[in-house]
Order: sequence, then C-alpha cells, then structure tokens
Amino acid sequence: VLQYDATGTLINTIGSLSGPSGRSGMIVKNNELYVSSFSLGVPGAVLKHDGAGGLNEFASGMNTTGPILFGPNGLAFDADGGLYVAGLIGQSVVKYPVTAGAVSGDGVQFGANIPYPSGLLMMGQAGNETLLITSLGNDNLNDPFYPGFVFPGAIYRYDQATGTAINFLVGDFDRDRVVDGDDLGAWTAA
Repeated sequence: VLQYDATGTLINTIGSLSGPSGRSGMIVKNNELYVSSFSLGVPGAVLKHDGAGGLNEFASGMNTTGPILFGPNGLAFDADGGLYVAGLIGQSVVKYPVTAGAVSGDGVQFGANIPYPSGLLMMGQAGNETLLITSLGNDNLNDPFYPGFVFPGAIYRYDQATGTAINFLVGDFDRDRVVDGDDLGAWTAA
C-alpha cells in the first residue's frame, strides 16, 4: 500500500513485507487502516495496519462454519462495528462480527449472491443503514461462473439490518436505476 501526500509525493510504503498478494480495497476506521488481501486460488483476508509499517491479519477468509472469502475487495463497517467484505470471486458479501476491535467469529454471507461484488459503501444512521454494493458485470461468454451470459455491472442496495434487497431509487420497481413509466407498469401489475 503506497501512501502519498497532497502534492503526489510518495511518503510511505505500508506492508511491503506482509507476504505476496494483491491489495484491492481499503478503509479507515477509528484512524486505523484495513486492507483486503487478494490472492488467486486461495482464501483471502482482511489485514490491519500494525502502526509500524506492516499489515497483520484481521479477518481470515478461511471460515470454519461460514463462507470462504475468495477475492476480497471492497470493505465497509456498519455502526455496530461489523465488517463487510466483497468477495469478488466468491460471488458474495461476507459479514464478520467485530467486538472490542477484533473479529469475534466466522464470517457469514450477507444477502443473496451477487455477480462479482467489488465496492461497498455503508450509508445512513445507526439503526437505519443501507449497504450499496457495486457489481462488475460480465462481458465474457466463456466466464467460469456465468458461462453463456453477459450482463452489465450494477449497483445493489441492501437493508443492513435484515440483509434484504431494496430498490436503489425510490420508485424504481424494475431496478433499472431509472424511475419512469415502466416502473408505473411494474407497480400497477404488482
């Protein structure tokens, strides 16, 4: 992880001795840096800056009871401190319980499977949060997960408390990210 100042000058390299893997997502919470660690073919992890220039494992992608985290990407925390990780290759978002600044159990799948989830953004106030999830989509007919299908990327919105999908825009009943006459038809038919 490379840190630059406002002028674009490199001032720090974080975690260069933390092992071979890609760093694909990061978030700062309570002035602490968390980074997703992405490796092909093996479970990933979420790393936490150790304050001295290195990164240590914070959340393991190898869960004993929950989903295995493959291809960790975007990260988000909810108001209660729960950590959400987009599993790009695992096709899901994994939620880890966090207590007193440490992961306190295995991750569990949050919501339904999502094709290639990549970015996460937690919005709203405690007790009324929603999680926005970006999906990369697919333009490869030979894709290993979605062979024969191509589809655009999308933005999904989930109720953080229940894990249920909700419309991205109020009135967007057909979920095409535009409120128009087609939505009126979908609403009327329902």
